Amino acid sequence: MSANPGSTSPLTCPDGNNYYQWEGKMTSAQYYVNPKGVPVQDACQWGSADKPWGNFAPMNLGVGYSSGAAWLSIFQNQPTTNAKLDYTVELVGDNGGFDNFVGKCKYSNGQYCSGDNYENCSSDGAGCTVSVLYLHISTSR
Repeated sequence: MSANPGSTSPLTCPDGNNYYQWEGKMTSAQYYVNPKGVPVQDACQWGSADKPWGNFAPMNLGVGYSSGAAWLSIFQNQPTTNAKLDYTVELVGDNGGFDNFVGKCKYSNGQYCSGDNYENCSSDGAGCTVSVLYLHISTSR
């Protein structure tokens, strides 16, 4: 998948109760977030320490559903790489707002920030998480 600034793309949001379990624990969908300018044909290949894309992408985006809520997380792709993403990522809800979110989460300049005004920041790569109060779900039959 290729996403441009300001664009939206559908993501798989698996229900942890009905999805793959690892050692008896729920799992989620994980997406690699590649540096800007990396072509899709490279981004979808295995990277390396000197090619920080694919499995060596600087950031992971985790998406899952459990206990009646959807969860979105962004975090450093550790221990695989310490490379830093070269742009800002902010998790936002409907129409670019936060009305349907619990929490705020943003990556910028090597830091993951949360809090009402993004005042809680860390550069250790632990990341941040938001929950979604409601989802727009479409089905086709």
